Amino acid sequence: MKRRLFSVLGAIAAAVLLTVAVPTSAYAADGKILVDGQEYENPSGCYNVGLPAPHHGYINDTDRGLSVFLLPDCEGTVLTGVVPPGQREELLGASFRIP
Repeated sequence: MKRRLFSVLGAIAAAVLLTVAVPTSAYAADGKILVDGQEYENPSGCYNVGLPAPHHGYINDTDRGLSVFLLPDCEGTVLTGVVPPGQREELLGASFRIP
């Protein structure tokens, strides 16, 4: 009986620790990103924005930087630029990622 109680309490304690210890990168960015007029509210992850040419206008009104990739689905190692929070950039790219 005591062993079962300790197992249950241990599982509850582990669940609480995992809930508290989740890194902030697992959450969406606060704010929005505009890409050629398309709005992405509280974005998180990878977004495709169309063909890489011509350049796209990125407005980053979030609390995190975003990375722009030449290929769709944020694939490849070709990173065409980074847009810091609160900045606007014209970059060539088919997708962007925000942590």
